[in-house]
Amino acid sequence: MSTENALVSLLREGVSVQESSVDSERDPEDALRSACNDFIEHTSKSVAGVLLSLLDKTKSVGNKVSLLQVDSIEIVLKKTLDGLEE
Repeated sequence: MSTENALVSLLREGVSVQESSVDSERDPEDALRSACNDFIEHTSKSVAGVLLSLLDKTKSVGNKVSLLQVDSIEIVLKKTLDGLEE
């Protein structure tokens, strides 16, 4: 028998076995978390999207409310309240 024999190599080196574990709960939890976050984001935008947009604009101008007219703020708040009533 030569040293290149596959059977001899198998007996000498043995068989390596890799164990892997699968977390069967992690994948559904991640999918549920993602779906919930998407739902919350969608609902927030549909109910208070105009108000969130106004807040973003206010942040971009450095919180200078004097640049925004009171009438436009009142309109935004009214639209948001109408969305909440629906």
